[in-house]
Amino acid sequence: MRNSVRSALEDLRESALERLSPLHQGVARLNFLDFPDYSNIGDSAISLGTLRYWAGRGITVDGIHPIYTTPPGLEHGDLVLALQGGGTLGGLYPPMETFRTELARRLAPGSVLIQLPQSVVFPRPEDRANLAEAFDRPEVRLAARDQQSFDALREIGLHPHLVPDMAHHLGFIDSPDPRQELVVLARTDPEAAAEALDIEAGRTIDWPRDSYPKRALHRLKYGPQWPPFARRLATRPPAHWEQKAQKRLALGTSLLSAGKTIVTDRLHAMILGLHLGRRVVAVDNSNMKLSNYAATWLDDPRFPFEFAPSFSFACRKATTSRPR
Repeated sequence: MRNSVRSALEDLRESALERLSPLHQGVARLNFLDFPDYSNIGDSAISLGTLRYWAGRGITVDGIHPIYTTPPGLEHGDLVLALQGGGTLGGLYPPMETFRTELARRLAPGSVLIQLPQSVVFPRPEDRANLAEAFDRPEVRLAARDQQSFDALREIGLHPHLVPDMAHHLGFIDSPDPRQELVVLARTDPEAAAEALDIEAGRTIDWPRDSYPKRALHRLKYGPQWPPFARRLATRPPAHWEQKAQKRLALGTSLLSAGKTIVTDRLHAMILGLHLGRRVVAVDNSNMKLSNYAATWLDDPRFPFEFAPSFSFACRKATTSRPR
């Protein structure tokens, strides 16, 4: 099974390479913005896949900057700026949406802003108008990571590229043999599956959270209220941020690889599970992020992957049936 999964992942990566080329036309160096310096392991997987893609293409990363730590005036410097992919574009997370759209509005002619592939959700009608107004400019190169998101951006007059998630550039991830039948990883945030509470307490995990002191420091470092001189405390060389993301990814793959089968409503637990060569039984999250992505990119019998309507059903399926 592992060889067929490797083959399917390589085909998907080749498609991603082709689709990313227009976004990076003429790009030799850039600054990486909105870097995920927080405990979401999926976002760390995206950032590391992104860095691997740029390294393979020979693109130099001059700086990596988490949210709100972008050096003042960078958007006026006739430079290429790239925003982290993954997550959700469209207003579901207002602070990040405001950061991206205001950055796009401040871009000077001659600058380029690359928004790497995102899911798109518009919670309110005004969110559509806000994104359309901010991103409808020649300096912005925009990518959606599933067909539904691509269509949503086209409907508001934008011109996105349809590109698979950047985590696929990690390639196949070797791991130890599984130690148990199941790992059940369920979201504990507003994007959780509607049926997330249908499993007995204690049977699930989510991505581990940072300690309370680290979370408090994060809110201080990356709050918009911090003055520019204080934000310089978060300035570090690219290797520092890459190392932090590597540690988070290693923790995530260790958690997931323990199971023969991974049951989850997190998109990147699903993606990383496949990259580990594990069987995945997915439960869609609240905004259909997983099913939209799977319908666009994972309709391949070489992937040991299927959906279930609830966590309890998924756990039964995982232990009583074979992969498709």
